[in-house]
Amino acid sequence: MTCDLQLEDIKKIGVVGAGIMGHGIAQTFALAGYPVVLCDISRDILSRAMEQINRNLSLFEEMKLIKPGEGAAALNRISTEVDLGAVGGCDFVTEAVPEIMDLKKELFKKLDNLTLPHAILASNTSALSGTAMAEVTRKPHKVVVTHWFNPPHIVPLVEVVKGNWTSEETLSLARDLMQRIGKQPVVIKKEVPGFVANRIQGAIMREALNLLARGIANVEEIDLAIKAGPGFRLASMGIFEIADHGGLDTWARASAATSGKSPATRVLEEKLARGELGVKSGKGFYDYKGKEINEIITKRDRKLITRLKEMKR
Repeated sequence: MTCDLQLEDIKKIGVVGAGIMGHGIAQTFALAGYPVVLCDISRDILSRAMEQINRNLSLFEEMKLIKPGEGAAALNRISTEVDLGAVGGCDFVTEAVPEIMDLKKELFKKLDNLTLPHAILASNTSALSGTAMAEVTRKPHKVVVTHWFNPPHIVPLVEVVKGNWTSEETLSLARDLMQRIGKQPVVIKKEVPGFVANRIQGAIMREALNLLARGIANVEEIDLAIKAGPGFRLASMGIFEIADHGGLDTWARASAATSGKSPATRVLEEKLARGELGVKSGKGFYDYKGKEINEIITKRDRKLITRLKEMKR
């Protein structure tokens, strides 16, 4: 089945759940010019959410992320409702309720009955199966995961995850919508628990806890090692970019020393066998052919120096 909705047809956004994530999601859509219906179970929750959005927008203006007056305009685009039926006229509805599968399924059943036939239903889950949520609806092809990161009004990444039933049209529409509101979407082609970013973050946490438990370093030292080293570079470069600059032969040796043989090691060994060592050979995970190595390195260093200057302020 296909999606009969185009990006320009999305006129109104619904956000269900006004807590830690929901209020920031609503704010982002409103800043991008969309009327938003923010729905939750009590007026008290909604009142607190609007107060937080107001503080967020004031900070955005103070930090010159938005122009004076844009915050007030965005705030005026958000209406709050305790009646779930209020999202019935929305073209794109995002749920941001707690990470409890039964709760999300119950909500998707209700949204399936309340929303317009063409409406896209999105889940902000950080690890749960969008496929399982879609299965309780009559339009599973219009269900997609859009996984935002806390704080959602600041962090650029949104993972757009394809469930078993998600149509390619729905996936593309969700990605394009995230781009339109200023986010940096990453399309996840196959559903896997934790998706991409949280699996990588989880791997870092597991090793950090392992090092702590073994007495290798204390909490402060481990955090500093991450912030001043890998984290410093990761703020400007992806992990594969970092590997390409360091040399995949070097990374293969380090991987073997710390992890032993694994599928990850085999990926590197296959690249080494083809002579793909990274920037220094003209190809690694990325293709650098036709580019001057010195220019590549200078571009990298400019990014890192900018980051270093920010840290020293």
